[in-house]
Amino acid sequence: MKHTINHKFAMVLVLLASSFAFSAPATLTQTVSDGSETITLRMTLESVRGSYFEVLMQNSSGTYDIHTPAEVSTYLGTVDEYPGAIAAGLLKSDGSLWARVYFDRGYTWYTLGSSKVGESGADTPIFAMPTLSTVTPGHAGTDTYLFDLGIDCDWRFYSGVGNSNVATCLEQVEFSTVQLKAIYLRDALIIPELGRVIIRASQAHCPYDGTSGTAILGLVQTEWETNHTDANRDLVACATPDIGGGVAWGGQQVGTSHGYSVNGINTWDGSFDGVMRHEIGHNWDVDDYHAGSPEYGTINCGNGYSRFSGPEVETILNTRDAKMSVLDNQGTYSTIAVPPYAALDSHDCYKRQDYTFAPLHNDFDANGETISLLSFDSTSKFGGSITLSAGTGPGGIDELIYSPPQTASGIDHFYYTIIDSAGSTATGVFLAKLPDLEPFELYVANSDFEAGGWASEYGTSPSGWVSDPPLTGSGAGNYGQTMPDLTGIQAALQDVGGNYYQQVIDYSGAGAVDAGTEDEYAVTFDYGYRRDATTNGDITLRVALWDTTASTELVGYDLVITDPGVGINSLSTTTINLAYDNTALSGHELAVRFTHAGNGTRTWSATALIDNVSIVSPGQPGWYTDPVVEVGALDNTAYSSSLADDAADPENDPLTFTKVTGPAWLTVASNGDLSGTPSASDIGLNVWTVEVTDGTNPPVPAELHITVSYKVTVLNGGFESNTWYSEQGTSPANWISDPPLSGSVSGNYGQSMPDLTGIQAALQDVGGNYYQQGLTDSSLGTIDAGFAGEYTVTFDYGYRRDAVTNGEIPLRVALWDTTTSTELAASKVYISDPGVGTNSLTRTSLNLSYDNTGLSGDGLAVRITYADSGYRTYYATALIDNVAVGITIDDTTPPAAPTGLTATPGDATVTLDWDDNSETDLASYNVYRSTTSGTGYAILAQGLPTSDYTDNSVSNGTTYYYVATAVDTSNNKSAYSSQVSATPQAQQTTMYVQAIDLTVVQAGGPNHKGQAIVTIYDNNAQPLSGATVYGTFTGDYNESGSTVTDSNGQAMMTTSSKARNPSFTFTVDDVTASGYTYDAASNVQTSETY
Repeated sequence: MKHTINHKFAMVLVLLASSFAFSAPATLTQTVSDGSETITLRMTLESVRGSYFEVLMQNSSGTYDIHTPAEVSTYLGTVDEYPGAIAAGLLKSDGSLWARVYFDRGYTWYTLGSSKVGESGADTPIFAMPTLSTVTPGHAGTDTYLFDLGIDCDWRFYSGVGNSNVATCLEQVEFSTVQLKAIYLRDALIIPELGRVIIRASQAHCPYDGTSGTAILGLVQTEWETNHTDANRDLVACATPDIGGGVAWGGQQVGTSHGYSVNGINTWDGSFDGVMRHEIGHNWDVDDYHAGSPEYGTINCGNGYSRFSGPEVETILNTRDAKMSVLDNQGTYSTIAVPPYAALDSHDCYKRQDYTFAPLHNDFDANGETISLLSFDSTSKFGGSITLSAGTGPGGIDELIYSPPQTASGIDHFYYTIIDSAGSTATGVFLAKLPDLEPFELYVANSDFEAGGWASEYGTSPSGWVSDPPLTGSGAGNYGQTMPDLTGIQAALQDVGGNYYQQVIDYSGAGAVDAGTEDEYAVTFDYGYRRDATTNGDITLRVALWDTTASTELVGYDLVITDPGVGINSLSTTTINLAYDNTALSGHELAVRFTHAGNGTRTWSATALIDNVSIVSPGQPGWYTDPVVEVGALDNTAYSSSLADDAADPENDPLTFTKVTGPAWLTVASNGDLSGTPSASDIGLNVWTVEVTDGTNPPVPAELHITVSYKVTVLNGGFESNTWYSEQGTSPANWISDPPLSGSVSGNYGQSMPDLTGIQAALQDVGGNYYQQGLTDSSLGTIDAGFAGEYTVTFDYGYRRDAVTNGEIPLRVALWDTTTSTELAASKVYISDPGVGTNSLTRTSLNLSYDNTGLSGDGLAVRITYADSGYRTYYATALIDNVAVGITIDDTTPPAAPTGLTATPGDATVTLDWDDNSETDLASYNVYRSTTSGTGYAILAQGLPTSDYTDNSVSNGTTYYYVATAVDTSNNKSAYSSQVSATPQAQQTTMYVQAIDLTVVQAGGPNHKGQAIVTIYDNNAQPLSGATVYGTFTGDYNESGSTVTDSNGQAMMTTSSKARNPSFTFTVDDVTASGYTYDAASNVQTSETY
C-alpha cells in the first residue's frame, strides 16, 4: 500500500512482550517421513512482518494494548528430493518445525517436526476446457509485488485455538500468512506482508461476538472502515471458528473499501491458511470454480490442490496491473529457489489436426531464472502422440506437436516438465478438446454382405467345415448357426472341436468402393454371438479395411471386438471409424476385412455372426460455432464478410455455402462471401439460415447473425458553454450552484490552474464538508441513447490539492439518461487523484459501454460525479475541460493481403513465412492449403499472432499450395496473398551415443542415487537436442527410464532408488527422435560401469 501513515486512534499503550525468549536460526534442515519415504527440507528464515507491522490486543476496557512479539520464526524452503516443491513453516517455541510442503501440481504434506501428520490434493484431476484465458505470454514478468495485509482475530479464535494467549494467536497468524506467501509468490509473483494484527481478548468488546456465518463480513468492514482508518492495509482478513468456511467481497478489491474476507479455521491445527488463500483469491477477482475449473480442484475451484490454475493466475495478474498504485514493487525475488510456474495450455482440436505450441511461452519463474523444457509425455491420455520441435518457437524456444487420436472424444491431456537454471522444476498440462464421435449417415451403396463373394482362410479343416459360406441352418461343428433376432443369410466365424481357425471375409459384391476417393470410412454391422457353456476362450473380431486390388490390408487402424460371455446373445449394431492413407490408391477396390482374432483351445463350438454390413463415407463438414456471428453492418453502407473461415471439412474437401432463409439484403456466394447493403428498416439483429456441404454428404445448417446499426457521427463537441445540473449537500459559504466559472476565489467553486484556459467546470470540497457535484450536458443537441451500445468520452482533467488536505479527489464518470434522469448501469469509470499539489491538465479518453435495449429516443449525456468522502481541513478541487462525446463505430475496412509469402519444404513439414502487415489494428493471420493450384483452399490455421507458420500435417512427395490472409481487431479479413507451393521430402539422418558419464548424487545420510549423463550426436557429429534416451540401471540399482536431451545433446537420468557405496552399470536401450534413425552400430559407448 502506498500512502501516508497516520496513527491517530484511541488506545492504551501498554507494551506486552511475548512470554518466552526464543531465537530462530537463519537456516535449518528438517527431515520428514511418512513411514515409507523421507524427505529433506532446507529452510531459510523469511519474515512476513511488513513495514507497518503491529500487534494490538483489545483489552477489557475496549482499548488496545500493544503486544511486543518474539523474534521472527517463519521460514520458506526447498526439498532435496523434489525440485518442484516449496515448503513454508514456523519454528515453534518448543523447537519443532510446523510446516506445509507443496509438491508439484498442488499435492501437499502437513508436517510437524519429523512426521507427516496429514495430506491433501492426492486425488486424480478431472480436466475441463477453460472458459477464460490462461496466462498470456510475458504477462507475469519477473518483479514481485507486495500487498499489506491486516488480520483481525475475533474473541472466539483467541479463546479457542489461541488458548487465550496472544503469542499463540500470533503464531497462528504468522504461520497462516507464510503459507499464503509461498503459494502466491510461486504462482502469481504476489506476496503478503502483515500490517496491523488485532487480537480481541475481550469478549465484551469484540464487535463480532454473537454473530456467525457470512454476516460477520459486513461487521468487519464497518469496524475497520470506522475505527481503523489509520491502519495501512490493502486487504483485511478476519479469523474466526464461527463461519464454517469463509466469505469475501469479490472483484478487484485490493486497496478498496471492500477488501475484506472472513476465514474459518482448520480444525486439526487451528490455522486458517487453507480458507484464507481461497477467500483472498476472491479479493483478487478470482471466482468460485473459476473458468470452469479447468485444472480440477485448484485453490478457487474446490481448494483441494495447493495451486492456482492458469486462468486464476491470469485474473490475479490482471488485478495486479489495475492496482499498481497501491502495490509495492519488490524487484525479483531471490531469498530461496522458488520453482517455476508452468501455465495451462489448451486447444480445441475440432478438425483433429496436429497442433504446435510453445509450452514455455506463457510459463514464468519468480526468481527470474531462465526456463527450458525438460521432458514431456510421448503419449496423451487418449493415445495422441507428442513430438518435439526443437528451437522453432518464439525467440528460439522449443515447441511441442500434439497429434490428436482419431477415435476418441472428450478432453485429452498430457503433461510436460520445465526446469529453471537453478534446477527447480514444474509440471504443466496441455488440454485438447476432441470432437464427439458422431454417428455417420449411410451414404455409400454396398448395403450388406448377403449377395457378395467371400474368401476363406483357415488351417486344417475339421469334419463338417463348409469352406464357402454364407449358409443358414443349425448344426454343431458346422459353419452356420441360427440365432435369436438374426434373419436372412449371415457370415459366421467359428472354432470347432478344439482347433483354432482363422476366417477372412472380404466384401466387394454390391458395387466397388474406390479406395482413393476418401481417407476415412465408417463400417456399420450387426454382430451376434453363440457360445457353448463349456467353450474355453473368447471369440474376438478384428475389423479393418482391405485393398482387394492389391490384396493388402490398409495400415492405420484395427479394431478388436471381444465376445462378452457364454451363451446365446442377440444382435447389436456397431459403428466404427476406419482411417487410412489413400495416397496412390485411386481406382483400387475397397472392402471390409473381418478376421477371427481369438486363440486358445475350445472343446465345443463357438460362433461369431455378422449381418447387414455397410461401408460409410464420413466426410460431413461442420461449423465452428452455431450461431455464426459475423462482423456488424451499418445502415445504407455496403457490407462484406465471408463464411469461409466459419466451417471446415474433416477431409479438407471444397465447401459450398448457400442461404436458405433470412433478410433479402444479404447475398451468400457459393464460396461463402457475404455482400449487400442494409437499409434503416434492417436496424437490429438479422438472422439467416445458411448451409454448407462438401458435395457428398447432406448439407449442414446453421444460423447466421449480423447486427445492423445506425451510421452515427460524433455529436456534442464540448461542455464549455453548456448548462450544468448540480447536486450537493448543504451549501457552504460562497458556494455557487450554477457553474461553469473562471477565476480564483479562496473557498469558492472556481479555481485557476496551469495550462487550463477558457471556462471550466470544477468540483470542490471546502471547509471540512463533503459535497457531490453531478455534471450533465444535453444543450448541444440530443444524442439518442438507443443508437449504439458504446460511447467514447474524452476530456481534460486537472487537479489542485492543498498540501494539508487529507484524502483524494477521484472522479466517477458515467453515462446519464436525461429523459429518465437515471444512470446507465455498468457505464461507470473511476479516475483517482495522483497526489498533492498543483497538476497540469491530462487528456483522458474512456470507453463507456451500456445496454441500449429500450432506450430509443432517450437523451444521452455525460455525468461526472465527485465520488469520494472523508474529512478535509482545506479545499481540494478537480477541474474538467473540453469534454467531447462520440460513438465507437465498427471498423469495416479489411487489412491488406499479406505479402512476401514463402514456403520452405522439409521432412514431412513445410515452413511458411511472410512480411508483417503494417496496420495498427491487425489482430492475426490465417493460413490456407490446397493440393490443387489456384483453387480448393481449406483453412489450415487461424488466429496466428505472428507472420510465420509450420505445417506438420503434410506427406512427403505431395505438392501443397498455400495462401495467407490478415485479420484485424474488428474481424475484417483481407484478400488472399499470392500463392506459394512446396513439396516436402524425407531426409535420412541418423544419431548415435557419443558418451556415457556416470556419477552418484547424495540422497541423505550415507545413501546415494545413481546418475547417468548420455550425450547424443547426429550423423554430422553435432549434439542433438530433443532425442528421447531409454536406458537401464543394473547392479545395486535395477530400474529403467527415459529422458530427453537438452541443447547440448545431453540427457540426464537419475535413479529413484538409493544405495550405500553403489556399484552399477548403465546401458542405453534405445534412442528415438523425430526425423532421425538410431544407429547403434556407430555408438562410441552403449554401456558404462561405475
